[in-house]
Amino acid sequence: MDNYRKLSVTFAAFLTLIGFQNGTSVPIDSDSNGIGLYKLIDTSTHINIIYDTDSFKEIHSGVLQFVGADVSKVSFSCRLASDKDAFLSWKYHGIEERNVRRQKNLADENGLDLDLSSGPPVVRMECFWRRNKTISTNTLIYTGENESPYLFKNGKTLRATVLNLHTAHLPCLLKYPLDHNSDGKELQLFKDGKLVKNDALSYIPELGYQVNLTGLENPLGTYECRVTNGLINDVVFVELDYDAFINVRYMGYINYFYAGAPYLQPFECKLPKNMFEDTFKWSYLWNTGEHTPLDVPNAKNAYNSLFYTQTIMTTFPDPNIIGVVCSGYIKDSESSYSSSYPVHVKRPNPPKILNNEIDEPIIYTARMNLSCITIAQPVSWTWLKNGSPLNNGEHIIENLVHSPFRSTLLLKQLADEIDTNYTCIVSNFLGEARHHFRVQLNTAHVPNSNTTTAATLPSKNDENVPSENHKNRID
Repeated sequence: MDNYRKLSVTFAAFLTLIGFQNGTSVPIDSDSNGIGLYKLIDTSTHINIIYDTDSFKEIHSGVLQFVGADVSKVSFSCRLASDKDAFLSWKYHGIEERNVRRQKNLADENGLDLDLSSGPPVVRMECFWRRNKTISTNTLIYTGENESPYLFKNGKTLRATVLNLHTAHLPCLLKYPLDHNSDGKELQLFKDGKLVKNDALSYIPELGYQVNLTGLENPLGTYECRVTNGLINDVVFVELDYDAFINVRYMGYINYFYAGAPYLQPFECKLPKNMFEDTFKWSYLWNTGEHTPLDVPNAKNAYNSLFYTQTIMTTFPDPNIIGVVCSGYIKDSESSYSSSYPVHVKRPNPPKILNNEIDEPIIYTARMNLSCITIAQPVSWTWLKNGSPLNNGEHIIENLVHSPFRSTLLLKQLADEIDTNYTCIVSNFLGEARHHFRVQLNTAHVPNSNTTTAATLPSKNDENVPSENHKNRID
């Protein structure tokens, strides 16, 4: 990872630039080892994706294969060609999004680290300019090899998802694209032993088959996704039943949950009116497979010409809950079907500040900063100056990506007062913790622009604190 960080900053040696829009790439230079750098022939604004050629292999334009050692840390970046300092954003396209952990690369403002160890074997990552989202580029990333079995979850039975009343999604994903040296192998879709015709479906690598339900005489049943001309039985079964038509989704913004938190979280369930009765049943799904009823006294119902819709508010009392389930009853039948929204309920940590307590005042110097460190989850930070909210234009930097979490206060020039007391407050629904800093103005001291307050932070050997975080500096 150090190699990637250094290269992403210096933009040399083993970096390759690829742009998948607006032109083709040509060599522009090479380093002392003879390794070439590339850029697009284009006068318009475009985005380049930057990756380490030790970790990625280009299969063909817009398609990469990850060949690095650790699939739990797939790292790359992107850059706007006309402004290398522009802030860009990433968007994930693919199935099982909640199984793919994404973190900002701390060494690169536009860098991204993906954990694909528990997710699908292919994802599409889109990089776009925040100021103009029409300026974007994307790449497919495969993590598999060009060998059988090609199908993700080979031999398993999966569930289809209905995107709307006319289109279903069958998650038949390939670990490696068959259009590249596949030796005649081909992915095909069958139902009831018959090949599904091309006019009834399309294929998106990161999503699987999209089936036009109106183009099939009887869309319900079991489908077979099969790689033909292979050496082994390479097949995935996908069931499309009434439960696929039940749509459960989370309606909030945070999308992560803590056991015992008092905050009500909104969920919505939609039932097609042409199939289901206007009756909803909600339950928790536990990691044992058990279902327990979910009490929804304040459920809100809404209707339109196509769907019955119900919205509920709920909490999560236990970290062993893994899903919110909505069930509906088929019209003129006692049969019920259900669909679930997967959740990851975290165990909360009570507020605790890991800084060492000190009795002596800190002598103020120019560009001084103060930091608080905690492993509390969830975490909310507050800073006070002499017991009151900050009022001197101080700037705060927060790191909430990697634990332990840090809040850094960048001080402005102090007035001619003997002592200034700063208080850092860490809080969540379990309580709060405070740490106090006493900063003293010393007019005889010569300011040092690199001065830190390392003495107020934990030492290298303190438990739960990584060695690289023992110093306090301006990030």
